[in-house]
Amino acid sequence: MLANLGVPWVILGHSERRALLNETNEFVGDKVAYALSQGLKVIACVGETLEQREAGTTMEVVAAQTKAIAGKEEKKAQAERDKMLQMQVLHSSFQLLV
Repeated sequence: MLANLGVPWVILGHSERRALLNETNEFVGDKVAYALSQGLKVIACVGETLEQREAGTTMEVVAAQTKAIAGKEEKKAQAERDKMLQMQVLHSSFQLLV
């Protein structure tokens, strides 16, 4: 909907949505991947809760959030590389037949 309205940016993963709506890191990663696939630019929010900060787990929490987002993009990039490789193999096979 945002892309259709010409809105170039979207903010995803905000702490309130994570806390109140129980949005998981994987769900936020899926949303980021979808937004990027639709041509939107993404501001991905990451961060710890007060309890996590006081427990000293900030780095682990932020790393997990970031990894969930980056992991989705890496899988997408790998799928594109696999597709290109398949096309190259088919092209090479076709040239051998001709």
